[in-house]
Amino acid sequence: MPEVLRRELKYIVDEASAARMRSELSEVLRLDPNGGDEGYVIKSLYFDTPDDSDFMDKLDGLDVRRKIRLRTYDAPQSPLKLELKEKTGKQQRKRSVILTREEAERIQEGEYGLLLDRPGDFPKQLYLRMFTNLYRPKCVVVYRRIAFLSEYSETRVTFDTELCSSESNLNLFDKSAVYWPVGDTGSITMEVKFSGVLMSFIRQVIKRCGAQQVSNSKYVTARTVTRHGRR
Repeated sequence: MPEVLRRELKYIVDEASAARMRSELSEVLRLDPNGGDEGYVIKSLYFDTPDDSDFMDKLDGLDVRRKIRLRTYDAPQSPLKLELKEKTGKQQRKRSVILTREEAERIQEGEYGLLLDRPGDFPKQLYLRMFTNLYRPKCVVVYRRIAFLSEYSETRVTFDTELCSSESNLNLFDKSAVYWPVGDTGSITMEVKFSGVLMSFIRQVIKRCGAQQVSNSKYVTARTVTRHGRR
């Protein structure tokens, strides 16, 4: 069961600033080999309760929040993951269960019981949360990501563009699905993910470009724009 403990900082930048930052970051960090210069596409199916408790917790700015999503990548050899992402204050914890294509299709149809057959405590804890709180698929979010990695620390800097979503087609594997653009045209979400202390070089790059830090959630952005989530 993969588990990640880290901090995550988010910024909104324009295309010119993003290009300049990518150029500077490439002097110290390396491109994620799964995507290269063009990046890769991420598709996530988000689950929530009947009253959208996770969505509302984010809107209300609660200190303790969580999201459950089924995620797939178009990068070669990338696994399918059912993830529980939890945030307490500034600290973030992400745990995941690796699934086969068949298992992922069953999960999106509500067959959470297969998690009970997995070894370890986390899959069973995730089943209990999803089953007892009546989690159901709510929204598919799609975007393109260019990622930079550090060879010496668990640091990632990512640039996400082409954000779009759907609440009408919740089949993550439907290649004919139509997604609608969400968010501001031309804006790029930059995420800085790290454990411990952030590299001073990255701090300087962010400062020079005047990036605006935000508390940004793609799930909340998508559902707010489509007006299917409650304000």
